[in-house]
Amino acid sequence: MVGGEGAQASAKELPDAASVAALPAAEELSAERFRQLERVAENARFLADVSTLFSWSLDVNETLNSTAHLMVPKVADMATVHLFDEIGVLRRVALAHRDSSAEDDMAESGDERGTEARSALLTLAMAAGRTAMLQNEGNTLPDQLALDEAHTRVLHELGVASALAVPLVARGETLGLLGLTRFESSDPYDPTDVAFAEELGRRAALAIDNALVHRRQADVARALQASLLPPTLSDLPGVEVAATFHPAGEGVEVGGDFYDVFPLEEGRWVLMIGDVSGSGPAAAALTAQVRHGARVAARAGLDPPEVVAAINGSLGETSGPEWFCTMVYAEVSVHDDGVDLRITCAGHPPPLLLRGTDVEEVGVQGPLLGVLPLARFGERAVRLGPGHALVLVTDGAIEARGLAESAESGASFFGQERLVSAVERCADQPASAIVKSIADEVLAFSGGRLADDLAVLVVRADPNQRRAHPVRRRTFRRIGLHRHPG
Repeated sequence: MVGGEGAQASAKELPDAASVAALPAAEELSAERFRQLERVAENARFLADVSTLFSWSLDVNETLNSTAHLMVPKVADMATVHLFDEIGVLRRVALAHRDSSAEDDMAESGDERGTEARSALLTLAMAAGRTAMLQNEGNTLPDQLALDEAHTRVLHELGVASALAVPLVARGETLGLLGLTRFESSDPYDPTDVAFAEELGRRAALAIDNALVHRRQADVARALQASLLPPTLSDLPGVEVAATFHPAGEGVEVGGDFYDVFPLEEGRWVLMIGDVSGSGPAAAALTAQVRHGARVAARAGLDPPEVVAAINGSLGETSGPEWFCTMVYAEVSVHDDGVDLRITCAGHPPPLLLRGTDVEEVGVQGPLLGVLPLARFGERAVRLGPGHALVLVTDGAIEARGLAESAESGASFFGQERLVSAVERCADQPASAIVKSIADEVLAFSGGRLADDLAVLVVRADPNQRRAHPVRRRTFRRIGLHRHPG
């Protein structure tokens, strides 16, 4: 019985003729299913890679170009990105082609220079609010995709066979469209491609939106920062004045560094440089308070220590303990044989006096502004002979972090010694060249990645002025406090 049952079971496991005939079809179906699953897995890997690449940059132009080029050749033979401009016109802003040499030809046609898009595919996608797909039936697709006659000719020559227009939607707002095109040598788009393209469009839209938001923030920060600096420096007769400002990081936060130059009566001028704690709108407000407060106090006839003391008192009355300011304030008088300065310093890096190749640190330090309400401040009288210069920087120069770091020594900073050496190398240079040279050295040292804002202000006596008395050359030293009122 046992043998018989086993024989019967074995007989049942043998396929009949119908089953044998169906095996090739089943195997073919299994292979197709395997290809589909493999395609899904490959798309998932690509989406992960794309998301990583999108997160690398917040630059708008770089993000737009990346969006187009990431689509080629994985998703399209040619890809375009179209965004609505500030008046609602759809404009092509990026293009990628599987043949990079053909991109220039494509860029010369269509709406690259700002003509309004007239593509039937793009119009269809905009009207429907969802992805539109067109196939090249009757060789009409180039006409439906084209933006102008030249574009039509180019698309016919390329042999476009299938196209998608995917809306780019982020936070409920349609930013534009992603155009994807395949040529006759590639498979036409199908519903699976549409779903994949829509997911790519969502991720691209988020990346583009983030970059646009970042650009708007940076534009606002630059505009606000510019409002805190003089648009032009006042012209001082017989004196060269130059300045520069470099924001830290990406420049999306308003910093507290500032400088100013303005005239007083009777041929006197004021120059100042400073740094307010923190960043953002509160720091901007405090910076404006300091700058405009100094102008009011100076034009009321107060001496430099009195001006700085007045600012210190106003900060103590209007700001919290977390807000403070450093500043160098100098009153300038120009004479036939040189320039006289009365300098007051409040917690700021000391000015450097450049005479030939000699550099002297002007030691006239006082307390931070906004910390001690009743603080008193001194001043230092300095004379600039013809060709001599006074160099003022914010601590963004001294605290700039170098590229080379080691586990043993830790991070390297630009520091005071490097600053002095940089100033020494500026002997006999015009004020504008001194400013540029110092800023360039700091930026090169930090690789362009500043930890804090950098401002440089230089005043230099006209080298052609008559020299009344020869100036004795000195090595680097600290000049002591001249006087301290009260």
